[in-house]
Amino acid sequence: MRKTALILLFTILYINKTEAQTSVLSVADSLLQSGNYIAAIEKLDSYYPQTFETLVKQGYIFQITGNYSKSISSYNEALSKGESVKVTQSLGKSYQLQGNANKAIELYEEVLEKDSTNLILKYNLAKIYTKERKSKDAIKLLNELIKADSLNPNYHYSLGKIHQNKGASGFMKSGNYFLSAFKVDSSHLKSIYELTKFYKKIHFKDSATLFINKGLKKYPESINFNQSKAKDLFYRKEYDSTLVYLKRLEDLNYKTMFTYKLYG
Repeated sequence: MRKTALILLFTILYINKTEAQTSVLSVADSLLQSGNYIAAIEKLDSYYPQTFETLVKQGYIFQITGNYSKSISSYNEALSKGESVKVTQSLGKSYQLQGNANKAIELYEEVLEKDSTNLILKYNLAKIYTKERKSKDAIKLLNELIKADSLNPNYHYSLGKIHQNKGASGFMKSGNYFLSAFKVDSSHLKSIYELTKFYKKIHFKDSATLFINKGLKKYPESINFNQSKAKDLFYRKEYDSTLVYLKRLEDLNYKTMFTYKLYG
């Protein structure tokens, strides 16, 4: 009888504690939705002892409000109470936002070892590798991403940018990847723009003009494409048409030495 009573008591205490935590989390969410993140943090702090769930919620609030040091502290404390791939990824994001790329890489790699199907994280890690000049690691991940989802133009474009940064040795490869991105998505602005520069550099003027026109058709208010069009017309000695695009640049509040020089 005594053992049964104890079990019942512990069950009641557990239910009450769970309900109290749920209530605290619910109130914190409500305060956060209204923009009062300070009150949300205070509400979570009032719950003692802190649990995995309340610490994760604190970490999230600190992260979205830009307090990355406190976010890291909350996530680390949460992970000391229990393992979680999702929280480990969130901790990595806080380190990334804080500017600690090495720690972010370490944590993202740890997550991907457990879940290699996380394509969003894999792409994010590839971008960090690229920024940190770890091009081999970035290329490996991007090729894996293309195998998993060949219809995402950003993967092809990102490979193009990596090879572009290699200079002359990667120049032709970069053009091929930008073209692959365009074939996947003919409205991919960044790839269209890179192709205008690529064809201009290899002196395929008609191809460069073709992609400039494609860019302008899809994005008529793009500074880059209007500027490229003005240059293209100028070098073709079509001066009246050049003035039309220079005027467009002015209307877009783009007034630089470039526009004044062509006007002259």
